[in-house]
Amino acid sequence: MPLLADLHNHSCLSPCGSLELSPRRLAEIASARNVKALALTDHNSSLNCPAFAKVCPEYGIIPIFGMEAATSEEIHVLCLFTGLRESLAFSEYAYSVLLPFPNDPEKTGDQVYVDENDNIEGEVEYYLVNPLAISIDDIGTKVAEYGGIVIPAHIDRSAF
Repeated sequence: MPLLADLHNHSCLSPCGSLELSPRRLAEIASARNVKALALTDHNSSLNCPAFAKVCPEYGIIPIFGMEAATSEEIHVLCLFTGLRESLAFSEYAYSVLLPFPNDPEKTGDQVYVDENDNIEGEVEYYLVNPLAISIDDIGTKVAEYGGIVIPAHIDRSAF
């Protein structure tokens, strides 16, 4: 029997996502569509993955933890990890090398992380779509150090 998986999803943490798109809501939508494995891949952060880890089992979904990283060349790649701890550790690294440009929610959107009940726990200060100070040549090695793999994102587009 085939397993339906979706590996590229943004939540309310990504400025392109809506506030209504919590980890719980993503799991609800995926469950309704018979998705059995779901990755949470917000822009340059895994801060919503702890809530995602708690809600996915309620819907019979296998959670996959990661992020969509933007390299210094602004090439977007999915970074998927073996577990929550590894994803959060890489997320800390990514934030340390993120271009420190403040987010302006009025212009670029909110960047909130939530708990498993959709309560806002905090907001990320820097704009998460900015590139990281790591090249496309080096990101695969760095992600592997944290137990992850890299998959190109947006291969059907001329940019990103």
